[in-house]
Amino acid sequence: MRITAIFLLLSACALDAEPDLASTADDITGGISVNPNPRPEIGEWNGCTATMIRPNWLLLAAHCFTWSDARNWSGTNSNPTFNTTATGDGHAVSAATMVDRTFSFSGFAGELGGNDVMLAHLSSVPTGPTNIVPATIATAAPTSGTVTDWGFGCNTVAPQTGFDFLRFRESAPSTATHALCPGDSGGPKVIGDHTQRGAIYQINSGFDNGFSNPIPWRTTIDRLIADWDTNGWADIYLNRWCTGANERRFEIDADGDGQADALCWNSVTGAEKLGVGVNRLIRPSPATLGSFCTGGRELLTGDFDGDRITDLLCHDKTTGQNFIDFGRDGYNGFGGTTIAVPNFGWCSHATGQLHTGDFNGDGRTDLLCHDTATGHKWLDYAAATATIFAGTDYESTNNFCSHVGAKLLVGDVDGNGRSDLICHTPSTGQLHFDRTYAGDIFNGVDETLDPIPSVNERFCQTGRVEVGDYQGLGNSSLKCVTQLGTWGSLFADGYGNFSYDRMFGYSGDIGSRSMNAASRPWSYER
Repeated sequence: MRITAIFLLLSACALDAEPDLASTADDITGGISVNPNPRPEIGEWNGCTATMIRPNWLLLAAHCFTWSDARNWSGTNSNPTFNTTATGDGHAVSAATMVDRTFSFSGFAGELGGNDVMLAHLSSVPTGPTNIVPATIATAAPTSGTVTDWGFGCNTVAPQTGFDFLRFRESAPSTATHALCPGDSGGPKVIGDHTQRGAIYQINSGFDNGFSNPIPWRTTIDRLIADWDTNGWADIYLNRWCTGANERRFEIDADGDGQADALCWNSVTGAEKLGVGVNRLIRPSPATLGSFCTGGRELLTGDFDGDRITDLLCHDKTTGQNFIDFGRDGYNGFGGTTIAVPNFGWCSHATGQLHTGDFNGDGRTDLLCHDTATGHKWLDYAAATATIFAGTDYESTNNFCSHVGAKLLVGDVDGNGRSDLICHTPSTGQLHFDRTYAGDIFNGVDETLDPIPSVNERFCQTGRVEVGDYQGLGNSSLKCVTQLGTWGSLFADGYGNFSYDRMFGYSGDIGSRSMNAASRPWSYER
């Protein structure tokens, strides 16, 4: 499919080609094709141009893969591959190598130019051509001399023809060439002429001669690559960490840095394990944790004391008794900093379901009791007191998410710092949203979505929806998790609008790019 940034827009259920490189002013009229290929480190991936900057790492544009951090599992639908060519003809592939990870540096979904930068990891080193020399990222942009733009895109836009042939165009750094065409996205703009193997100082992005800038990310990229090349074997997702009997994985912020860590909890024994995230690599911690929340109780997460570190709450569904294990001392269970919340029998009735979220935007996670039969809801706001919770502070008799088969989730859909309600009906794929604002709490449906990409593919009809910030926007998106990984995901744009995409062709997953322990605690369908 010859596209780079493509979405199935749920509001219109229509397929839109990438907007950034589709102008008729952007055809590569001055491009020169190459044979043999003088820069075989430049290849094609997912309809984009990409450049090897290490033997098994690519640099390209973040919009080439939905501005997200993604991971791939091996399988029949694991795709696409990075293709290299000795002749510059993309149809004559020298080697096809699987991409198993992407890392986005974009500031928001939809960003073009600026930080539209992505790093992709290859599962192995391409076997050819034999003369590949990985490129480097420049330390500064040139102000004079010659620069060269490279891409595998089309050379005419109306109609789009000439794909899959590597072309270059030389110019001065200050010259606007208007030379980009769909398929050129992600390609390098380098210092020097086409024979010099110059360093990359820009990446083809869009906005009518628009380019993104990898130079500010050079140190971060070097650090990430070095860590993954040395310690990538310890990645908890690669090793299927926390997939044993009765084990459940939670995404948390264990150190308050806003980045994703992980907690593994055994619902029978209460045993806990911690995964620590650095350089977007979550690896098992050697620390020995205490046990917490045994005996059929339910574990939930949140930031109940407002220190930006995830805490654990153990809820007894029979008695309503809650215990909190504060994360600030490293999750030591009842051997650490733990309190027993006074027992009011709160949310202990048969149809009561406890959720966590920051519904008043004060930076502390509150408790929500949802009656699955009637939709009745009660809120207990967290307070700066010794016991934190003291019983019902607000209630609503609205019947939101009480219909047959409905499943309630919590997330900050619009990024305003207040948790919203999300209702998913698996049988239809339909979603209802009840957004939270000051003076507008649980007043019913604010928006309904019918995300049905096709008649036979309703959103997460099987599997489980999980909620997280998968694009680094500071708000919540939705992903559908199946046994193979992520079937399809709904990405929020920060304004509550969603777009649909599959990750790596059914057989992959995406990770959270940022955490807010208070307003975006780990939420999943129960």
